[in-house]
Amino acid sequence: MKINIVLLLILCCLWSCKKETKEYSNKEPGVSLALAQHRKSNLSNINYHLSFNLSEDKTEPIDANLELQFTLKDVDAPLVLDFNPNNSVIPKVFMVSGLIETTYENGHIIIPKRYLEKGENEFKIQFQAGDQYLNRNDEYLYTLSVPDHARALFPCFDQPNLKATFKLELHVPHVWSVLSSTYPEYTTKTAENTTYVFEPSNLMSTYLFSFVAGKFDKIKRDDQHFLFREQDSLKIAESLDPIFDLHQNALTFLEDYTEYEFPFRKLDFVAIPFFPFGGMEHVGAIQYKESSLIF
Repeated sequence: MKINIVLLLILCCLWSCKKETKEYSNKEPGVSLALAQHRKSNLSNINYHLSFNLSEDKTEPIDANLELQFTLKDVDAPLVLDFNPNNSVIPKVFMVSGLIETTYENGHIIIPKRYLEKGENEFKIQFQAGDQYLNRNDEYLYTLSVPDHARALFPCFDQPNLKATFKLELHVPHVWSVLSSTYPEYTTKTAENTTYVFEPSNLMSTYLFSFVAGKFDKIKRDDQHFLFREQDSLKIAESLDPIFDLHQNALTFLEDYTEYEFPFRKLDFVAIPFFPFGGMEHVGAIQYKESSLIF
């Protein structure tokens, strides 16, 4: 009788573990609470090394690559990445040994447990970036990943409590300017385009990652850069001093008030025509609606 009870308890535990693992690898659209909690408890040291090939033609597909590094506490479930672009191109996932078998459905890339290791892991993913939240105009584009739209642009763990470092490469037309959360570490040029390789970022959530690229004018004062498209010289002349002064004064006030130094690499900003909000506080590269910033 005691043996039967023990066997029953073991079977219940095994069934419970199996059910729990299934919940962790939930294939339903979105991010369930069980999935988010499991990833938070199991993932650390996340780094996204992203590369985007951007064309002047806003209808051209955006080929992209991701080198994903992270640390796993335990290998108790498949790895679930969020990716839900507005295209039907199936992403390809690679390890050092080559292409691996994954499942891609309902806005998730699912990597089986057999490819995972306790400790450090690295995967490379070739994909076509989604552009429904990469606002593409005739001469410029910008990301806007609030509140959970980063997964529409690139594969990621799209929950705000999983902060990561980002390293970004942008391949853009020669006449374009670029802006992101850090400064370009170096640039290279070919006959076709210019490549900007940015420094690694501070830790941040996926919804704060951003970049802007296109035909913008750029002005630098002290350590701050300002990108804009406004061509009215009188408006620009009347706006530049207040814009730079307000940012510097706000930064000085907040550092004095909080007794905490500005924690990020830089504080740059861009004025974007027809931006849907007054502004968005992306790390190191604030985006503003042009009409709310330029007098």
